[in-house]
Amino acid sequence: MKKEFLRKNVWYLSLGVVALAVVTFFGSKLYIENQHQQEISQYLEKNKPVIPAGYEQEIIMHGLFPDEPTFTHVISSADVILEGTVFDVTPAYSDEHGILYHDVVIKPEKFLENTPQLSAKENINVTVLGGGKDKYISWGEDLPAFRKGEKVLVALAQSGSKAGSYYVSYDAYGKFTIEGDRIVGIASDQGLIDTTVADMEKRIKAELANK
Repeated sequence: MKKEFLRKNVWYLSLGVVALAVVTFFGSKLYIENQHQQEISQYLEKNKPVIPAGYEQEIIMHGLFPDEPTFTHVISSADVILEGTVFDVTPAYSDEHGILYHDVVIKPEKFLENTPQLSAKENINVTVLGGGKDKYISWGEDLPAFRKGEKVLVALAQSGSKAGSYYVSYDAYGKFTIEGDRIVGIASDQGLIDTTVADMEKRIKAELANK
């Protein structure tokens, strides 16, 4: 009788320990995900474009990404990954449907992925959705923002609509800012990424090795 009682108590105790472990695991996972989302929101808010006084604005509601914008998906989807300097940001222009775009011209300095075998001597033209024109500005919080003279690392995919042009893979998630030996960006599974350029290059090479 006493042994049976002890066996039951041990069983209930073991079940309680397992239940506590499960709750702790999922609680920690939820906390980390919430922390990542908060870091991403703060990053996007900090990097949104300045709206000039008197401009009418339209917030672009972005469609769904092909996959979750994890670091792995961003890197593996890119045709070109390069470090370089923003040479120019062009005025916005409208396509045949009246949608605003602008171009970002990047002078490449180092390629980490170069599927189309681009030359480091030629600037890369990147088309970005949105922009300002005629007292009107169109933008979205998850679109990449560039400024002239900024040093960046970008993951680019070839544009099917314009020959010789590229777009940033997964928008803001595919653009990282370099300052000195540090690099900053975001990933849905990592939140804010703030590390050294050398470490980022190492991470990217590891991802490409598994591509």
